[in-house]
Amino acid sequence: MAVRSVGLLLMPSHREAAWRGAIGVAAKERGWTVTKARGDEAVRTPCPKIILVTDFQAVPLDAVDAWVVIGGGALEEVLNSALERRSDQLEAQRFASVRLGTASALIEAGAVVLDHEAYAADLPGLGLISPGVSALSTAPFSVDPAMAAPLAFYRNMPPTPGFSMVWPTSIFSYSLRREPTGGSPDIDLTGGARVLMHGPCFALPLGWWRVTVRFSVDPDEAAHLMFEWGAADDTTLYVGAFDTPGYYELVLDHFWNEPAPAELKISSERAHFMGRVVIEECRVELLPEMTDTFPGKR
Repeated sequence: MAVRSVGLLLMPSHREAAWRGAIGVAAKERGWTVTKARGDEAVRTPCPKIILVTDFQAVPLDAVDAWVVIGGGALEEVLNSALERRSDQLEAQRFASVRLGTASALIEAGAVVLDHEAYAADLPGLGLISPGVSALSTAPFSVDPAMAAPLAFYRNMPPTPGFSMVWPTSIFSYSLRREPTGGSPDIDLTGGARVLMHGPCFALPLGWWRVTVRFSVDPDEAAHLMFEWGAADDTTLYVGAFDTPGYYELVLDHFWNEPAPAELKISSERAHFMGRVVIEECRVELLPEMTDTFPGKR
């Protein structure tokens, strides 16, 4: 079957602009259009087209004849390019995670992967395209290793089942009295019911993901806490009253049926006159035993 529509994800890199320009020129020469439209609007026109996407929800997988991912470079390069667009490190990590999660899902669904460092590449429907050599670079990427660590599972796409990593407490937000931010992992429970901790909103790809939270409690009679793990309103929930001082470990599993920002949220369920919770560690893991059987895998 002739390819007349291509969904294209350009990963952030020092060659992204060069590839976008070369594809635009080639498309114009061959009578194709290039669009950033979303949903039905993107696929409605009958003319040959390339649809540029930046997230997984942009266009249905079966709406185009072929999917292409141009990128696949080092995680540090993706983050370095993200920092050029988002000066805040946490925002850059979130930006990069959405592209990485989308790429992972598309690759798992059978997308063609083209090396962004190549001098030229064969794009389905358009044929051979070259961005030239002006953007070639061998310079190292100046990214703090601590910035890459929470997204290390994206070094393989799709991520390797069984891979786990620690999400440092510094990437979460903590309440301070009545304010939703400004606090620390050492949380004073005094006050009304409220969100105590939330974040980091890094996109996770398809699969069953486990979070293991290690924390200590010094309660006033009992610390009434609610833990939520998931994406937006689709979460796994645990509610408990912790009435004994000491260290605890809580495990929550949740299924991602498409790439979406992950949030761990801890809230106090009622007012407390005293008490303290200290978040010690959060570990995230892609569960190996469920990755081949989860519903909705594409």
